[in-house]
Amino acid sequence: MKTDRKTGVKVFSKHLAGGRDADPQITERSYDVSITDDRFPRNQYPSLEGIKLVIDSLGERGKDAESADFVDATFVRELDESGFIRDLYQR
Repeated sequence: MKTDRKTGVKVFSKHLAGGRDADPQITERSYDVSITDDRFPRNQYPSLEGIKLVIDSLGERGKDAESADFVDATFVRELDESGFIRDLYQR
């Protein structure tokens, strides 16, 4: 999405409109907002805060669960440390 705008907008439009014709201006603006690094980071490390929100939504069933127990960032860390992700965005 971040390296091929034309294809990214096309895919985004397809899913944004649910199969209907999407307004091109709305699609492009939505795409531009969605691909910013604060919304869609280049390094996709799992968000412990996001996982906590899901656990909290479970109420009593999730009371003893810890976010970190559901995360294994090994693969993302390996890609990050190897320079793969950095190189991906330099193309």
